[in-house]
Amino acid sequence: MHPRSATVRRRPAESSEEPRRVLDAIKKIRVVHVVLPTRGGLDIRKRCVTRPDEHQQILLQKLGLKLPEQLKMNDPP
Repeated sequence: MHPRSATVRRRPAESSEEPRRVLDAIKKIRVVHVVLPTRGGLDIRKRCVTRPDEHQQILLQKLGLKLPEQLKMNDPP
């Protein structure tokens, strides 16, 4: 068999589970709303994105996605 003709064959159940695994890993990345009350009675509000773990970061890179460093409070989550 020629090396280029060799293919990796997966069972249908395995290949259909792969997208689910990717989505399950990425959906664990969260947006967190932080509200800090001040002595003056005002609230400091910040929306933060959790940092992806190493596996999630690899998936994001392969998908060509980049998480924002910061979100404005009026940006949709």
